Parts: sequence; C-alpha cells; structure tokens
Amino acid sequence: MTNRSIFACTASLLLALTAVIATAETKRSAQADSGLTVPFNSEEQSAQVTKVHNLQTILSSLKRQKFEKDQFETSTAYAERMANTTLIENVAIDSLMAFQFAPLDAFPLCRTEYKADTSEIGIRCDLAGRHFFYLPQEGNRILKSFTVGVAKSTDKSSYVASNAFGVKKSVTIRHAVGTGLAISNLGDITVGEHENVLRNLVLTVQNVPVDEARRNLNDLGLLFVVKLVPPYLLKESKAQGPTVSRPVDFTGEYEYLYSTLEELWVINLKSGAVLRRFNSRGKPLN
Repeated sequence: MTNRSIFACTASLLLALTAVIATAETKRSAQADSGLTVPFNSEEQSAQVTKVHNLQTILSSLKRQKFEKDQFETSTAYAERMANTTLIENVAIDSLMAFQFAPLDAFPLCRTEYKADTSEIGIRCDLAGRHFFYLPQEGNRILKSFTVGVAKSTDKSSYVASNAFGVKKSVTIRHAVGTGLAISNLGDITVGEHENVLRNLVLTVQNVPVDEARRNLNDLGLLFVVKLVPPYLLKESKAQGPTVSRPVDFTGEYEYLYSTLEELWVINLKSGAVLRRFNSRGKPLN
C-alpha cells in the first residue's frame, strides 16, 4: 500500500474520539465503536486501535482504584485482582490504550520538517534524559523511564524577600502541574551515543509528495499506543527556592501513567490521518 492510499483510507477524525482502545478481551466494545480502525499487531495479541483515550480521564479513574499491592497480598492475588480491574466502561487496566500529543506537548524540544529532495516528512525530538523514580513503598526501588508530556506552570503571586545582605527583591511564586506517560521502553525507539541522556526520537515518513506534505506538516502529531504496567501511577514533587539570580519560588506536582510502548504513530492531529506506524523498536509497520 502506498503512503497516498494510507492517507486516503485512514482519514478518521482522531480529535473527536474520546473513548477506548478495543482489546482482545473487550471485543464487544470494538464491534460497537465507530471511528479510527487500523489493524494493530502485537507479539502478544491481535486487536484494533479504535479510539484515542483521554489522559486525564484514565488518571482520575486510576486514582479511584486500589492499585497498590497490599503487604498481606500475594503477587499472584495482586495480579489476579488487577486483571479484573476496570478503569472506565469496557476498559480494563491491562487494555491497550492510545494517547495523542502535539510534538511540543510531548517533549520540550521537537520540530517537524519536510525534505523535498528525498520526499520525506518527519518529526524529530530531543530528549534530555531519563527520569529516575524512587519507590519508597517498594524498598526504594528505582524505575528509569523517559516521560512524555510537558508541564504547564502558573505564576500565582509574588512577595518581597531580602537576602543575607539586606538586598530586597520581588519573588514570583510559580507552580507547575504536569501529567503524562512514563514509558519504560521508550529509549528503544530513540538514537544517541548515551543510554540515559541526550537521546533523539526521529520518525520519518518516506515517499511523501509535496502536496501531501503541505497538507500535513503543520498538524503532525504523535500517537502512543501503550499498555499500563505496575506500579501504574508514578508521582513526583519538586521544589526550588528563590535565589538572587533566579527570584522564583517554585513548586511542581507531576503524575505519570507507567507503561510500555507497543506502537508509535505519526498522525495528522486535525484530519486524523495515520501517516506511518512504528513498532516499539522503531521499525515501520506500514
């Protein structure tokens, strides 16, 4: 199938889709859903990605569940309980889910580009480094993952403070809130000389005519097809006091869905067209 035919046959509007990912375990929802229908292949199961999910909805639902393992609960009992946990209607906690982002909402340093000489359109993002999450409830176990999602900060108010030499300065109170994905294997789809820092995500769609490039370039987005895995929800808090050179009193609260990447798609956020699908190792699937 050519890229031109892919553009034509998959132009369902992703932005209007707000429900679920149909999995093998939830075939009834797949039959009832309408919207984007693109074959999805996984080593573990075959299903169809039919809907794009709302990150805030999943986070809110997850926080209402008892997703932590109890100290008196065996690992087998915990796995069985979580396998029967439903986040929202027809969406089990171990279902495949899809979340879409504009490039700059996914990573701070992203750009889209078209190379006319080679007829290639693509997205390139620079990833600063992996996050290290400490889990005190699990004996200070450390999880390493790249995160997807850019926090939004708000200046709440200000106050006047003095340093040790009596120099007064206005200090801004700034608070950031961030939600996103913490993907354990996202590094497998990136390139770079170092394992944990300065990685690059480069996704290229080949054989794109100029007219198709013009229609898609400014609306390119990323669709992450993931599966949630324990501990499911990661939280992080940050605080940094003001200095003379940086008079900002900063606090931040961040929440991430912990997951593994199944596929990553390059899409048109406006039209819903799927330009190219990649597996978790960066290999094109169409």
